[in-house]
Amino acid sequence: MKKLWAIIAVLCIAAVSFSAVADVLPAETPAPAENTKKTALEMTGLLVEPGATAASAALPTPEPEDLIKTETDRLTFVSLSRYRRTRKVTFYPDVYAVNHGTYLIQPFDSKVPEEYFVKDESGTLALAPIVLDVTDAMRERLYGADVGETAMFFGQYCEQIRDMRKKMKEVVSVKEYYDEEGDIQYKKSKSYVAADSKLKDNQYETGNTRYAASQYGYSGIHEGIDFVYEMGAPLHAILGGVVTRAGDRNGTVGIYSEDLDITLLYLHCADIQVKRGDKVTASDVIGYEGGKGLVAGIYNNADYKAQGLKHVGGSHYTHVEMRKGRHTTSNSYRNAVLESDCPYEIMRQALNIQESGRQPATYSAVEEAQRMREEAEAKAKAEAAALAEAKKAAEATPEPVIDVIEEPVNEGYGFGTDETAEQETEEPVAEATLPPAGA
Repeated sequence: MKKLWAIIAVLCIAAVSFSAVADVLPAETPAPAENTKKTALEMTGLLVEPGATAASAALPTPEPEDLIKTETDRLTFVSLSRYRRTRKVTFYPDVYAVNHGTYLIQPFDSKVPEEYFVKDESGTLALAPIVLDVTDAMRERLYGADVGETAMFFGQYCEQIRDMRKKMKEVVSVKEYYDEEGDIQYKKSKSYVAADSKLKDNQYETGNTRYAASQYGYSGIHEGIDFVYEMGAPLHAILGGVVTRAGDRNGTVGIYSEDLDITLLYLHCADIQVKRGDKVTASDVIGYEGGKGLVAGIYNNADYKAQGLKHVGGSHYTHVEMRKGRHTTSNSYRNAVLESDCPYEIMRQALNIQESGRQPATYSAVEEAQRMREEAEAKAKAEAAALAEAKKAAEATPEPVIDVIEEPVNEGYGFGTDETAEQETEEPVAEATLPPAGA
């Protein structure tokens, strides 16, 4: 008890001493303890004034419209074997981008930095112009000319496909219970379970079967960038380096750049022209565009066509994927987890790309163009209809009958013929003989 009172007394003395010291300090001088509380801004060099404290400096609050929204939710994915599974993922929910010939509003993985997106007037995201500049430069290096097009981007969610329709069997579950009199009763309930499910001790089959309705799900998250030109087009190395892989069932060519410490992997290549260990320089031909591996199975399936989606040039394209470090294989194809690395900044520096200042392909811009096109078409249609109606009315109205009255024509004297009509002469009348005067 005495020790407790001693501790309290010491604390009181310390408090009084600290208060006295604070009263002596000038009002404009911050307390010594506050001087030691530097903010994280000062540590990162973001303070506006050197020596500012937590009380005088704060993080700037960005405007809500400048924030790129991400969401965390459980989404449905369908594997290559068509089995459905759900994953808890973080993603940008609405991004307007091309997916092999068709512009769609799709999710993008949150691993793609926010700086590579822009927001239009409707709040829908689109790819920033620098992304289009980088992918265009990569495409020109890949094909050796400004040909082809970018068909899909890094971190983009792939198309939605149906899962496999599972065979279901009907089972009866029997539950025992006691009634009010203490006698055992049985309650039965029917349900459908997967055909390969093991039955519990209180279940038995009825023999009835059916197939569960299939559902759509994303086939995966895109690990790289897809480029499309034409079947058999020569493929050139975007960057030089050492060949780490020269062919497999997916037609993979891997080239490791020691200067950048990255590996570029080219998938679905045909007639590969290099072998492992070769040293190649940028623009060397490494193979030809083909459809080897999983590409044909994905883009020629009936579900893809049933959704109205189209792909350019058939079942061929070249997938380019970047991984930091030296690698011989690509990441898991169309996985629900994005494993490869974002290529935009490294490729921008490696290819010395300058921003072009182009306008992004935003959803609102496309909608406005579509609206203007529809208005122009409606106006032209209305004008054509009005013209046709006027023509029809003109054809239905009879022309008025005009009577022509012929007037006599004076001949001679400059009218008609030059011949002068003979004038009839009258014989003079004899003057009357007057009687003589005075007769």
